[in-house]
Amino acid sequence: MFYKGSSFFLILLLFVFLCSPGCVHTGHYNLKETKAFSLDINSAQYKSEIERLEESIQNHPEESVRTNAHLKLTWLYASYKNPSRDFLKAIEHLNIYISRIPNATVNYDVQNWMFLLKEIERLGKINRKSEQQKRKCKKDITTLTNENKKLKGMIEELENLELKLEQKRKRFKY
Repeated sequence: MFYKGSSFFLILLLFVFLCSPGCVHTGHYNLKETKAFSLDINSAQYKSEIERLEESIQNHPEESVRTNAHLKLTWLYASYKNPSRDFLKAIEHLNIYISRIPNATVNYDVQNWMFLLKEIERLGKINRKSEQQKRKCKKDITTLTNENKKLKGMIEELENLELKLEQKRKRFKY
């Protein structure tokens, strides 16, 4: 009798354990809630929403509200809808958010976002450097093209002089 009851209890315990991750709050911050709010903002509202959250960081009495404002600012600064995207500011606010929450709640999504933002910024730096090199190369090409035209003109003049000299030599030979 004890054996049958204990197996039922073990099965019940196993069932509860397997179902619990979806039912019990694990302590991880739900990023979906924070990201969802940015979906309701149109391009024109980003600046005012960023200003509102920056003010909240400065003035709100509750630490949790200020911390969550940093995470929301991360999404706003990194959003594809934001006409003034700023990945450096997104990284800055995500770093502040991470520093203010317990290590146990820095989950995969937060770490992944940080990695992606840093990678985007790194690639942006490479792109900006490439653009500078491209402009310099275009300037060098223009300078070299002008010098090339001058040299072609000089060569043409020298060829004309050579022809004239050759004609004069022929006249003096005969």
